[in-house]
Amino acid sequence: MAEDTQGTIFLFPCGIQFDLGLTEVGREGCLRKISDYFRIKLPSMALSTYEKYEQYWHILKNNQEMIRFSEVKAGLVISIYGILFSVLLNSSTGIRNEVVDWPWYLFIMIIMFVLVTLLSLYFAFKCFRPRFENKNPTSIIYFGDIVSDFREYKSYHAFLEKTVIDDYEMSIQLAEQIHTNSSIARRKFQAVSKSIKLLLVTIFILILLVALLVIV
Repeated sequence: MAEDTQGTIFLFPCGIQFDLGLTEVGREGCLRKISDYFRIKLPSMALSTYEKYEQYWHILKNNQEMIRFSEVKAGLVISIYGILFSVLLNSSTGIRNEVVDWPWYLFIMIIMFVLVTLLSLYFAFKCFRPRFENKNPTSIIYFGDIVSDFREYKSYHAFLEKTVIDDYEMSIQLAEQIHTNSSIARRKFQAVSKSIKLLLVTIFILILLVALLVIV
């Protein structure tokens, strides 16, 4: 790499020339343009404060999206159970008088079906349960602390102004929210994962039960 006096940078041996105007943007801006052109990240390029916070907010937003996605999956599980219950109620009219003649193992399977269904629905609804967690007693992001720690918006504004100009304190605030949301997302996904697995078990038991009813 070499520079001329006119602010043009040359990359050897590639023979690529960039007119970057080094006198205007400086060496760091020059390197950024090169990295953007080749779509690479140079190790020597430190992130600016704005870029660093932008990365933090991106991670936080991604965790919040994962929380919403787990709730969507839980809602889908509940909807599937609603369809199953509707089908069972409509199809059970003709067999109610035959229940007395069923063998004992069919009753055991029905009990298993009910228990597994209730457990699956429990984990699905657990995913919707609000979780208010915050390990930072003076968070400027968590709405619970904003309302409880600051009686009016002026006191919150004063603390907010003091925090945002402190890079380290602001990074602590964002890191705490990222960690908290990650913990919530993990538990929600664990709950909805159990719910889906139990839903599959419920469907298997139902299919087996229908097959046995046909045989009997």
